[in-house]
Amino acid sequence: MALAFGLEGYAADLFRKLLLTATLCVGFNFLFGIAGQIAFSHIAFYGIGAYGVVILGFQLDFPLPLA
Repeated sequence: MALAFGLEGYAADLFRKLLLTATLCVGFNFLFGIAGQIAFSHIAFYGIGAYGVVILGFQLDFPLPLA
């Protein structure tokens, strides 16, 4: 994640999206592959976290690292 702060513009945005997607994929692999459970609750937490960042970042003018 520290690399994302050294990048600018499109490269930083792409790197952050890559890290978020990789985190989500690791969660899917653990639940569906290793544990053998089918549950979508972690997707709800992922969505709630993304929604919270948008609210804090855009409507309350928090800087992105604090949101």
